[in-house]
Amino acid sequence: MVLFLDTNVLLHYDFEQADWPSIVGKPVERVLLSWVNLHELDQLKDNHPSSSRRDRARRVLKLLEDVESIDCG
Repeated sequence: MVLFLDTNVLLHYDFEQADWPSIVGKPVERVLLSWVNLHELDQLKDNHPSSSRRDRARRVLKLLEDVESIDCG
């Protein structure tokens, strides 16, 4: 199964700790994001009225940057 996550899912779930197979009920082979997600997170980290949402958006972006830098061979 391929998961295509939207911005709200990224903000709601602890991406690293989420048990995606249990959440969706199937094995997960790949997780996809769109540039729109990254743009929305970037906007939220600076402009959301809630400081907790801004912080969460920053944490998710940092996590995605860290995941992107992993050499998968």
